[in-house]
Amino acid sequence: MPRLALSWGFVVFGRGFRAPPSSCAGDAGIGRMIVGGASGSAHRRREEGLIRHLGLSNVDAATGPTGRHVVDLALRSGDQVTALVRHPAALGDLADQVTLLAGDATSRRDVSTALAGQDAVVAALGRGNSVVADDLFAHSSAALIAAAGETDVSRLVWLSSFGVGHTFAWASGPQKVIYRTLLRAIYANKEIADDSIRSSGLDWTVVYPTRLTHGPSKGAYRAADRLPMKVNPTISRADAAAFMHRAAHGSEWIRRSAVISD
Repeated sequence: MPRLALSWGFVVFGRGFRAPPSSCAGDAGIGRMIVGGASGSAHRRREEGLIRHLGLSNVDAATGPTGRHVVDLALRSGDQVTALVRHPAALGDLADQVTLLAGDATSRRDVSTALAGQDAVVAALGRGNSVVADDLFAHSSAALIAAAGETDVSRLVWLSSFGVGHTFAWASGPQKVIYRTLLRAIYANKEIADDSIRSSGLDWTVVYPTRLTHGPSKGAYRAADRLPMKVNPTISRADAAAFMHRAAHGSEWIRRSAVISD
């Protein structure tokens, strides 16, 4: 049975995890949508489309809305899950389905413990309703990169936000106003993290969703290196999680950035 390690910010897929069949209408022709699941690189000599262990580490991951969707998808796919979270009690109903580790996504030691024996990481860090970065993303990415090197985990799917870094130039007028003001501090910190991930030497995928909502999964979305923007488009957290879960199983998005949106 596949193993999934969850940490307060990152999801790690391990050997034995089989990518679920594609269910997105866009897989065949909308953008560049993943058809494999969490991450299917040639990492650690696994067969295409198979990962043995999955680990999740995220401030928003296991206990937050986006991460919870990833966890649910992983469990439904038969993954064994280890969760590194600040407050294990927050997982409540999952306590008998996952292995819980109390820790911090900014701690290299804690993240290394969560990644040990894993094959891929899906990181879905978030600050909730706060607009203060507090260096969360920069520090967490540094801890993760160091831990990945110590544990020989090379596959990483990292959740960023559309408008961060180079994607800002592609934003619509209304989006740019929000990114330059309300989200300025968080986006600056995310840019540091994203740049670190891209220069890490890992088999990374950086995911840039448009505005995340709590709506239900539509089962179809666009995913491409770049997407046209009008006003302020959205994507549900459920669909963002589905893309990340699939991306971790496929090789298409390795060392590429993906913009995703309805």
